[in-house]
Amino acid sequence: MLEVRVENLDEVLKAMREFTPKLQRKGLTQALRKGMRPVVRAARAKAPVDTGALKKAIVARVNTKMGRRVGGAVVQVGIRGGAKEYVDSSRNRARVIKRGKHKGIFVPGRVGESYEQGGNQFYFRFLEFGTSKLPARPFLRPALAENAQKTTDIVTAELRKAIERIASTGK
Repeated sequence: MLEVRVENLDEVLKAMREFTPKLQRKGLTQALRKGMRPVVRAARAKAPVDTGALKKAIVARVNTKMGRRVGGAVVQVGIRGGAKEYVDSSRNRARVIKRGKHKGIFVPGRVGESYEQGGNQFYFRFLEFGTSKLPARPFLRPALAENAQKTTDIVTAELRKAIERIASTGK
């Protein structure tokens, strides 16, 4: 279980609420990105593969869709192009060719298949969680656990800087 103590955040959040939602999101997103840098560095150092491709693919990215869902900003540390799959939609479940010689022929759906774009580091799941034949060698979860307090301290400090910057310039 991960336990993090955040002190003096109430006054920072109270000050942030005085700004427009766009400025709040911008300041919070910048602070979260900077706060996740130690986690990215630690995950790259702990990655159990020597090739370097996996280490380069570890990134911190903003998840705007989840941010809208939870009503804030979300920054995730993960593998670039790692866990993308086609959405389970009626369009992807069954496709019919609409043009050409094979018009009207049913083609099996794409649900469960992966996107062709993105990195080729799909194997990170096998390393992080293990398989029936490969023991787990986690590197993402321990990186977050070891740097959780440092991350929250950086986020709090960066939020204070953002508040001062927004209050003085309005940007």
